[in-house]
Amino acid sequence: MGENIAAIKLERHIEERIAAAVLAERQRCAAIAICVFDDEDAWSDIHRIAGGIIAGAIIEGDTA
Repeated sequence: MGENIAAIKLERHIEERIAAAVLAERQRCAAIAICVFDDEDAWSDIHRIAGGIIAGAIIEGDTA
């Protein structure tokens, strides 16, 4: 019985770590999307808005 509880706790811990890693990667990609279109000399306002929309979609992921 104790082994099952330990296995369940370990499984939850692993799932939480994976979820945290996925979120961190999404945040990193979102930051890149914003930075790519951040240069006012190279990109128009529409491009910068698109970068923000892309970043939001990356963060939302499968919930969008």
